[in-house]
Amino acid sequence: MARNLINLAVVVLVAALAVQAAGASVGNAALQQQEPAPTAGSGADAIYVSENGDAVLVYEATPGANDVNRTEFGLSTAENLAYLRMSDPVEDSPEVRGAFVLEATRNALATRGNLSMPTPDAIRSFSVTATGSTTNESSQSDLSLSVTALDESGMSQAIKTANTSGSVTTTADSVRATGRLSVDSGIPVPASAHQSLDASLSTESGEYVLTVEQSTIRNPQRQQIPRDETAAREALQLQYGSLAAALDGSASVDLESYEATEVSGGVRVEQAYTVRLSGVDEGLQQSVRRELARSPEIPDEQADRLATALADVEIEDVSLQYSVDGDGATANLRVDVSNYGDLAMAYLEVISSMENTGVMASDLDRLQATLEAQRAADLEQTMTWSGTLSHPDSDSVHGEFEYHASASNWAAYVDELESRDVPSIETRYAIEGAVEDERLVFDGNASMVDARLYEELLRAVPVEDEASAETARVMTALRAAQPQRGKLVTRYDADGFHLEAGAAFDNLSALRDGISEEATLPPVTSVVGRMDDSGGSTYVTVEGAIDGAVSEAEVRSLSYVDDETTVYLPGEGQRDFPSMDVERAQNFLDFEVTTGASGPGFGPVAALLALLGATLWVARKD
Repeated sequence: MARNLINLAVVVLVAALAVQAAGASVGNAALQQQEPAPTAGSGADAIYVSENGDAVLVYEATPGANDVNRTEFGLSTAENLAYLRMSDPVEDSPEVRGAFVLEATRNALATRGNLSMPTPDAIRSFSVTATGSTTNESSQSDLSLSVTALDESGMSQAIKTANTSGSVTTTADSVRATGRLSVDSGIPVPASAHQSLDASLSTESGEYVLTVEQSTIRNPQRQQIPRDETAAREALQLQYGSLAAALDGSASVDLESYEATEVSGGVRVEQAYTVRLSGVDEGLQQSVRRELARSPEIPDEQADRLATALADVEIEDVSLQYSVDGDGATANLRVDVSNYGDLAMAYLEVISSMENTGVMASDLDRLQATLEAQRAADLEQTMTWSGTLSHPDSDSVHGEFEYHASASNWAAYVDELESRDVPSIETRYAIEGAVEDERLVFDGNASMVDARLYEELLRAVPVEDEASAETARVMTALRAAQPQRGKLVTRYDADGFHLEAGAAFDNLSALRDGISEEATLPPVTSVVGRMDDSGGSTYVTVEGAIDGAVSEAEVRSLSYVDDETTVYLPGEGQRDFPSMDVERAQNFLDFEVTTGASGPGFGPVAALLALLGATLWVARKD
C-alpha cells in the first residue's frame, strides 16, 4: 500500500509530462509498475484521525532502504500540483555526465540538454551537426558527420576509398531516385570475381519491358548452364513465361547474344536479352480482387478501385547497373515511378474497411487528409546525401557524410492541411557533437509549438475502444485532469544526481481517482514525502476516511489499516505534519517556453526516462 501511495504522487508527474512530450506512453508504462491491491500486513504504520473523519496516514521508510540520499515529493489536489525533488551525491566524478531540461505547456514544448563522456580510444576526431525546422513557410533538415577512427579491422588493405551519393524526390503521385556507389579496392580483385549487370524495367504501350546485359561466373556443379543460344532462349522463356502465367499474362523473350566460356572457377556467362510481359496488369487486377473477396467486410467497389489503381501505376524507369573488376566496384540505381497517388488512397480506403488491423480510424483519416493536401498543393520533397570513406594513413579510417532535405510548395501544403483541420506543428531541432579536451561532448535542443499541441499529442493516447478497460479508464482520467504545464530538470555530474520535476493540472482529482481505482487506493487529497538514507516518512491525507462517529473499530475496518497500524483517535498523538512546499512548486513551474532553438535533441526521451527512473527509485520505498 505504501508503495502504491508513493507511486500515486510520482506517477502523475510522469503522466503529465509524458502526455505533453510523448503521447503519454511513458506515463502508461509507469502505471504498469504499480503493485496489486493491498493485502494483510500492508497497512499504514500510523493513522491520525480527526473529529470530522479526515485522516492522515503515515508510512515510515526503513533506514537504508532509500537508494537516493534525499527525496522530497508532494501532491495536492487542492492546489492541483505535483512536485518531486531528488538528490544523490557521488564519491567520484562520473565518466558520463549530462543535464536535461524539459518544459511543456498546452501549446508548446521545449527541451535542451548536454551529454559528455570520455572519448573512446579508437576515436581520433569526431564532429556532428544536425539541424532542422518545420514552420508554416518551409521545412528543411541538414546533417553533417565527420569521424576519424583507428582502423582495427584492417579495412585499409581491402578498400582504398569509397563514395556514395544520391537523391530522392517524392510527390503525392511520384517518386524519382538516383543513387551511386563506388569502391576502389586496395587489393586486386581476382578475375573469377569480375561481373557486371545492366538491367532496366519500364512500361511501353501497356507492356512491361525488361532489358538485361549480364556477365557473371556460374558454378556448373550447382546449376545447369545452357550450352548454346537455343538452350539459353528456352531457359529464359521458361523462367519469365512461368512468372507471366502466374498473373494470367504472357512473356516473349528476345535473346540478342549469349556466350558461355569455361574459365578458372567455373563458366563465365555473358548474355543480353529483352523480355516483354503482356496482359500482366489484367491478371494482377483479378488476383487483387480474388484476394480481397476473402474479406467480406470489403465492398466490391473498393476492391475494384484498388485493383484499377494498381494497374495504373506507371514505371517510367527502374534500372540497376553494377560492375566488379580488378580495380573495385561501381553501382548505379535509378527509379522513376509515377501515378501511384490513387493507389495510396485506394489502399487506405480498403484498410479502413478491414477489421482488426490495429490501426486507429482517426489515424487513417488523418493520413488520407495528408495525402489529399500533398496532391492539392503539389508538394515536392527532396532529400540528397553524399558520403566518403578514405584512409589518411595505414592505421586509420576517415568518414564523412552529408544529408539535406527540403520541400517545395510547403506553405501551400500547410494551407491545404489547415483547410482539412490537420494542424502543422512548428518544430525546430539542433544537435552538435565534437571532441573537447579528450571528451565527446553533445549539446541538443528541440521545440514544438502549436495552438492544438496538447490535443494532438493526446491523439496517441488509447481510448476506450482501442485499449484495455483499465488503461482506457486511466487515460480518460488523465484527459479529465487537464494538465496545464510540466517541467523537468535533471543533471548527473561531479556533484551527483539531481532531479526536480513538477506538473500543474486543472483538475488533479480526476487523475487521482483514475489511478486510485486501478490500485485500490484511498481518495487522497495530498501526499507529502521526506526521505534520506537514514529513513523518512510519507504522509497521506484522506478526507472523509470515516463517515460518521469516529471509533477505533471504524478506523480498524479501513482497508489501509491493519493490526500493526498505530491508531491515534481525535486529540491523541503529536500532529505537526509537514505540508507540500506549494510556493516552491509554483515558482518552479513559473516559466516561459523558449522555442527559438532547434533540435531532436535527446531532451524529451532522455528526460522522461530520467523521470521514469526516478519514479521506480521512489517506488521501491516501503
